[in-house]
Amino acid sequence: MKKNLSIIILSVVLICLIVFLFIINKPAESNIKAITVQIDIYENGDIVVGETAILDYDDKFNERWRDIKFDKLHDLNPLFDDIDQSKYINDRAELTEAEITQVIKDGQIVTHRIYTGYSGDGDYDKFGDKIECDPYSDNCESLYVDATNIGGLGGSVEISYKYKIEGMLTQYNDVTELNYCLYEYFEGDVDQISVSVDIIADTSKHKENDFYAYGHGPINGKIIKQVIDKYNITDPDFSFEASDLKKNDFFEIRILMPNEIFTDIDSRNIVEADMFDEIYAYEGKLLKEKNMKFNVKFIIDVLTALIIPSTLIIIFIVYRKYDREYKSSFEGEYYRELPSDIPPAHMSYLYYFGKTVNEDVTATILNLIRKKVLILDDNGEGVNEDDPNYILKYDPENPNNETLQIHEIRLIDLIINDIGDTEKVSFDEIKAYGASYKNAENFQKKMLAFKNDIKKECKNYDFFEKGLTKKKAKVSGYGIGLFIFGVITLFLTFMLELDNLYNLLIIFGLAIIYLLYIASIKKRSKKGNDEYHKWKAYKKFLEEFSTFEDYPIPSIVIWEEYLPYATSLKIADRVMEQLEVNLPSEPIEGGMNLTYMNSFYYRRKQRHFIYAMNSTWISLRMECRQTIASHQIRSSGGGRGGFSGGSSFGGGGGGSRAR
Repeated sequence: MKKNLSIIILSVVLICLIVFLFIINKPAESNIKAITVQIDIYENGDIVVGETAILDYDDKFNERWRDIKFDKLHDLNPLFDDIDQSKYINDRAELTEAEITQVIKDGQIVTHRIYTGYSGDGDYDKFGDKIECDPYSDNCESLYVDATNIGGLGGSVEISYKYKIEGMLTQYNDVTELNYCLYEYFEGDVDQISVSVDIIADTSKHKENDFYAYGHGPINGKIIKQVIDKYNITDPDFSFEASDLKKNDFFEIRILMPNEIFTDIDSRNIVEADMFDEIYAYEGKLLKEKNMKFNVKFIIDVLTALIIPSTLIIIFIVYRKYDREYKSSFEGEYYRELPSDIPPAHMSYLYYFGKTVNEDVTATILNLIRKKVLILDDNGEGVNEDDPNYILKYDPENPNNETLQIHEIRLIDLIINDIGDTEKVSFDEIKAYGASYKNAENFQKKMLAFKNDIKKECKNYDFFEKGLTKKKAKVSGYGIGLFIFGVITLFLTFMLELDNLYNLLIIFGLAIIYLLYIASIKKRSKKGNDEYHKWKAYKKFLEEFSTFEDYPIPSIVIWEEYLPYATSLKIADRVMEQLEVNLPSEPIEGGMNLTYMNSFYYRRKQRHFIYAMNSTWISLRMECRQTIASHQIRSSGGGRGGFSGGSSFGGGGGGSRAR
């Protein structure tokens, strides 16, 4: 699990970063804490609306518009499709009074200190533009506030409005209706909106079930609480509430009342049609749709909440079954000799979980020199730190050629035949090889083959668990299931207009994390794990051998065998530092049959061959990458381009805006 923990942590951090960037890059907010509305219905069919908005704006906002629509929109109402247009064409409403009654900031009344305007009076805003609704409509007027003089609309601000709409009620043969959309849009999210409706007329002859109240709006806004809040024979009181509305949500109410209450309705607001049964059936249909949306949203929320612990549990089960390493039969802290005689590159493939590292090339060359297949020559002119131009010569007669691995043969072919003159190669020639595009491509091709050779050769060792790919494919089904659930949720979100942003982030985020974890699972076989722990203990020995008081330092010849492995283990520097302290400083008589270690005695304070080889190979890799990149840029002409809940169609509408 430890080897994959970084992947899981990185995935979580990445998802959190995306969410964080999404949050911090949101535009300045003009949210609304609460909107309270009081609607009084009069027996002549007029309504008087008192409204207070409690704002939660950023300091940058100075202006607010309250757009008030009063069109009844009968031509868009599907219930009017079968009614003769002449019966309702005159049923219109008119906004006759509208004003901003009070503005409070930080507890102080500041109405007299700010500029207010009204489109019905032909007023203009602070920039000299005519105040009007957006988009403009003949059946819409706008109330305007400019709070620049009081430091803007930031902080705690309350704006109160009052307006009167004549003829807002429509009376049919069998019922009188208030069908009114208070808001089609907001300037920001709304925490809470509440609407109270009073009938200012005699209702004493009617019972509670003579009245019907409906509300329409977004299901994700926990809408709608549809109740008659207080009811008595003399004063029926309807209450509508919603919370957590988004800026593009709407808020609409519909109330059906007995005709007998409204005896003074203007004749133009009377439609000769029986509509109660149709309206009642239509609202029942909308209610079913709302309940369906609510149930779908509830199911998605529950499943989203369940997949969080479920994913963690499944990851733990998968780890226990497929990812947790076998217990090693070797439990020692140090291993003081080579655990096996496999080549350094094969050891590295085991140690780094099926990967080859850059140091494997240097380690392989060191091992070939140790076997005397390659001969290290100091170029006959005294290699120095500034110009470590060693020469590598190939000895085709060496008997060790018969036992070379394929990856070793391929590396010899590259450095001796491709880069060198088939007999030898200097470090300067290696560094310069990548200057041409053809050579750079050949190098990349040969190095890829070098890695693939190691991978194929290591299959003979059974280092890793067999059948793991099929097992991973099997358990990947859960992650694929999460993705399918996410796609279904996304589809339902658009089809039903649900607010599932956080659900989608959680679902797809967990799916990505889970599948990344499954893809990262690698497990050594029992044999491979035993070998790995021995090499791990051997690495610790190489790092700390100079601290062992009871351990005799091995001979220099042994260290020539050890250093290729130290190189692949990326601790050659540490080992060399210890050798400088513990090995004799003068050269050994006859060289003790040494190969590359012999030069170490003469150049203790200069760059050693290992460092020179690493530096040379790094230079070649960088040169090849740069050559290929430059060639691709030239070939493309200097750069790369490319394809970089239902409505009752009530009258009214409008909304609020800010700037």
